[in-house]
Amino acid sequence: MGAVFAQDPQLFENTWYLHELTVNSVTYAAPDNEEVSEIPANFISTSSGEGFNTSVCNYASAGDVLYDNTSLSFPQGLSITLIDCNLLENFQFEMHYFQEFFFENDTNPFQYEITSTNNTKILTLTAQDGDVAVYGNQILSLQTNSQNDISIAPNPFNNDLQVLTTVPIKNIMVYNILGGLVYSKKIENVATAVSLNLANLKNGIYFAIVIDNNGNNTIKRLVKK
Repeated sequence: MGAVFAQDPQLFENTWYLHELTVNSVTYAAPDNEEVSEIPANFISTSSGEGFNTSVCNYASAGDVLYDNTSLSFPQGLSITLIDCNLLENFQFEMHYFQEFFFENDTNPFQYEITSTNNTKILTLTAQDGDVAVYGNQILSLQTNSQNDISIAPNPFNNDLQVLTTVPIKNIMVYNILGGLVYSKKIENVATAVSLNLANLKNGIYFAIVIDNNGNNTIKRLVKK
């Protein structure tokens, strides 16, 4: 039986980057270190069929993906390479991501949903056992974006943080990992240093969109602890 093309073509139009993983009711931020700076996932559609791949240290792939309007499944399961991670945190994350999220659910349907916030798209995959993987079409990094000379510190943060930039900024918006707006600050007099108090937010992963005076957007991942 041939694969049914997904109702939402956005799955195939983007490389998706893992932002957050929840397995067994525990939430893990995607690693961001010298060995693993991103966890991409790709849904592939060709004349020969549908495919999927994702990687941490290892590379997992499926050569057959079945879709309907809101779910997808891997009827033949996923295959994986056998590479050792050098860092323990990456090895442990692979166990959660590959074993607990994908391999324990891979022949059962995953529900998927794509939402959009400005130029950012969020893909949420939910397994039958309730585990959730949240991806975005842009990489969210804890590292400073030197190209735009914008940094946010401290990060992780408790309640207060500061946005520092050499480019005047006019607006800052903070979204939760599902794309919901949780904070917005319009800067009447554009500035290169802005303080934010986010004490009302719950601990977890967020992303900030910083808009400079020229209308350019910079996205930063935030971790509240």
